[in-house]
Amino acid sequence: MSESDTPDMNGSGLLSRQLSWSGAGAWLFVLMTIALILNDQVVAYLHGLWGDLYEGEYSHGYLVLGISVFLIWRERQQLRVMQPGPSSLALMGVVVSGLLMLVATVVSIQTIQALSLLLLLMSIIWLVLGNRLAVRLAFPVLYMVFALPVWFPLSPLLQEITADAVFWLTRLAHIPAFREYNVIMLPAGSLAIEDACSGLRYLMAALTLGVLYARLNYTHPVAQVAVVLAAVLAAVAGNIIRVFVVVYLAYKTEMQHPWVTDHLNLGWYIFAAVMLFLLIIDAVLYRKDSSQATQQPGSLSDQVVTAQENAGVSLVRLTMLSTLAILSAAAGPLMQRWIADQPAIDAHDVLVELPEGNAVWSGPQRPAYNWKPVYHGAAETLQSYQRGGRSVQIYVGHYPVQQQGRELINVLNRISDRRQWTPLYAHPRVKSVRDRPVLEQLLENKNGGKLLVWFWYEVAGHPVASTLKAKLLQVLGLFNGKHGASIVAIASSWSDKSSAAPQILDEFSAFIESRMDIRLLQPAG
Repeated sequence: MSESDTPDMNGSGLLSRQLSWSGAGAWLFVLMTIALILNDQVVAYLHGLWGDLYEGEYSHGYLVLGISVFLIWRERQQLRVMQPGPSSLALMGVVVSGLLMLVATVVSIQTIQALSLLLLLMSIIWLVLGNRLAVRLAFPVLYMVFALPVWFPLSPLLQEITADAVFWLTRLAHIPAFREYNVIMLPAGSLAIEDACSGLRYLMAALTLGVLYARLNYTHPVAQVAVVLAAVLAAVAGNIIRVFVVVYLAYKTEMQHPWVTDHLNLGWYIFAAVMLFLLIIDAVLYRKDSSQATQQPGSLSDQVVTAQENAGVSLVRLTMLSTLAILSAAAGPLMQRWIADQPAIDAHDVLVELPEGNAVWSGPQRPAYNWKPVYHGAAETLQSYQRGGRSVQIYVGHYPVQQQGRELINVLNRISDRRQWTPLYAHPRVKSVRDRPVLEQLLENKNGGKLLVWFWYEVAGHPVASTLKAKLLQVLGLFNGKHGASIVAIASSWSDKSSAAPQILDEFSAFIESRMDIRLLQPAG
């Protein structure tokens, strides 16, 4: 009797059966479908993000998805000769992505939830197909990171770089301009370099195209990195040129040129011209990497090693790993549903009381300024106090229970409406006031009036000035029973020449500390 005819002495014949590509494809389809169904709210979030074709910075999401599918299809010949087989090590990736999803769900960070979903899908591919195939497919799958909203922290940095470079160019061009933080002031008016002017959209487009171009045309890592860096620098330079052109036209036409108010299309024209220029340089001065067609599909050594690695693969083992993977991946979505099912506390059920005035401070009174922060779904109060002819306005927004769309830290929440009051700092500055961290922002209205604003967060009973710490403390609130979270902001008028605003805000913060009362109203009956 030959060795191949020897019956399996360890149990069922399933224990020696290798996984075919058709079987692996079926397992992948089932597991990925389950993962997407479990995370349907994250999928809906990405669909809304990618479907915003007019104003969205990530409206290229479906294009990136199509490119990822194309890159996988392009590898089909190389993949076909490699033997798929489950990897127990991949279960660690599923567990890590599941824990990341769980934490992101608890603190309601949709960006991290989207990234967790991508890592989960990559871990499922790794689990079903094995180590070598996972490495082969890593680039096409992880390329999807360019469609995820994880790049927004770059916006303040790009905003600062653009403001510095544009102001330097105005001096070089002898344009009579002044700069105050991120505002360029011309004789006929002022231009604010806001988040939309940071060039993040152009940088994302350059990264997406640059990485793809480098992958398809070069194999040497140094050449690939050089191509990507060239694309990034070109995108940043193009955005600086765009903003400078707008400033120049605003100066020459006394703010009357149409591009002064509508300059998005101008940016894309400049971006296309810069990218075309880079492609011409690449075609004329550089040769394609001659080693492009290096490794032939599935060498014999690869097949032998892969076959040895996958010897003894069983459907029973794959079933066990898949079951554990589903259980790990379900933790975050189940927590999300549990949080969503908790009874919502309406803002009208919360009473935010400010203290009565004393011999020093008179109030509370009606608001002194037409300034009001924007915190959606919060129980709010807005009052002012007087001292010696100086006014301090205070805003308190409280969330008794944080849920998706009703949360303290949210991209839609702002310290000003940005219509009547424009931030002058690219991002708030951190200060220490009476051993407590606060954030400082300077606002300006259309008439040139200015407000100095100090604000901080109260989460799980702790004052913080960091959005990240506020999110992490939200997790602590689940354990110590302090689920509420608040934003406290105080403001006073600011004068460029001599302002007592910092001193009066310091004194008022000492007065207001520990004197506010936030409580839930008892329902009638």
